[in-house]
Amino acid sequence: MSPEPAVKQAVQEIEFLPDPTGIITEEAARDWGEAITSIYAEHGTTGPIDPDDQALEVIVDEARKPSSPLHKYLTWDDEKAGHQFRLQQCRKYIQHVYVRVVYRDKPTVVRAFVNVVQSNGNGRSYKPILAVDTTEQGYLVKRAKAELVGWRRRHEMYSHIQEIDRLVNAVAGLLGEEG
Repeated sequence: MSPEPAVKQAVQEIEFLPDPTGIITEEAARDWGEAITSIYAEHGTTGPIDPDDQALEVIVDEARKPSSPLHKYLTWDDEKAGHQFRLQQCRKYIQHVYVRVVYRDKPTVVRAFVNVVQSNGNGRSYKPILAVDTTEQGYLVKRAKAELVGWRRRHEMYSHIQEIDRLVNAVAGLLGEEG
């Protein structure tokens, strides 16, 4: 029998919560967290759950059951689901296109498109990195800092990454605030 994961040994209580973006509700976070934990325990799925992993097939099969707590979160109308899938495919490609730019005589590779708050404040959109204005740059720096702080919070239970945590704090400080 394999040893119990180190994090699990130290955890006394667990509560599934949504991430700070508000994309999913507390109920959804709880439903998905409990269901995936149960599926993991039942099927002995190992490794990360990613779009190419067989584990996702198991989750979809479970969610397909109307009695599953996950059923209500997925689109079962194939026409609508197909359109949503194509939108997700577009996001994937947009998020993974990079551009090499020369800035101050130094070539740098950066994402070609960034997700910024629209100037009218109504939502977010992808914009070419070279078209980002100073207000949007401020938003990107603020978001980068929030992502660094979020990374630190997600990984604070791992004592062996204290040096990385120190560096994250230093970078967050350079971005304008302490985490």
